[in-house]
Amino acid sequence: MSDIPALKFATDANLKWAVLFHNHVKQALEARLCLFMESDNLSDTDKNYWKEVYSNQFSKELRLTTFLLFFAHLEETLFHLCSVKKYDLTKLSKGYGIGRFKPMIKELLPCPLSSYKPYEVIIDAQYIRNSFLHVAGRVSLSKDSEAIYSVMKKRNSDYIIKHDRIQVTPQGLLGLQTSISSLCNDLINSKVVDESART
Repeated sequence: MSDIPALKFATDANLKWAVLFHNHVKQALEARLCLFMESDNLSDTDKNYWKEVYSNQFSKELRLTTFLLFFAHLEETLFHLCSVKKYDLTKLSKGYGIGRFKPMIKELLPCPLSSYKPYEVIIDAQYIRNSFLHVAGRVSLSKDSEAIYSVMKKRNSDYIIKHDRIQVTPQGLLGLQTSISSLCNDLINSKVVDESART
């Protein structure tokens, strides 16, 4: 039996689990906030404080965590895809992250990368991801600050900057999820790389 159906199942399931995690934690946070708001033991000042924490701070951190989970899922899928598609690992780029897999993605996609929107969304998101991992989302400390500002200008409904830190919007999170799902499905469903057929 081919490993392709297993990879497709695992890829879909893993992405759905990340979405389920996000939605479950979001509902739990909203339920906890309701308890605070209905409490007779908290002052209005305390209620306002907890409303800010749960509605803004925790929601922002939940989107960030889910954003990073999506990226981890994508990179894992790309590693497995190399094996399933029997892709020659020596042809991968020397870089890091998603860019390392660009040669394989380029070969497997049925269209040019320049016209494939999900890849563009993911590459832009990678600058944001790197900023979160290396400088806690602080734009002024990022070595890629010019690229980040370019992404922010192009995708101003997906990401915002507050107090020099990047935040992922709900729309940005959904856009990344959709793009990763599209890319993974298109790559998994593409033809198996066959070196002998190319010579």
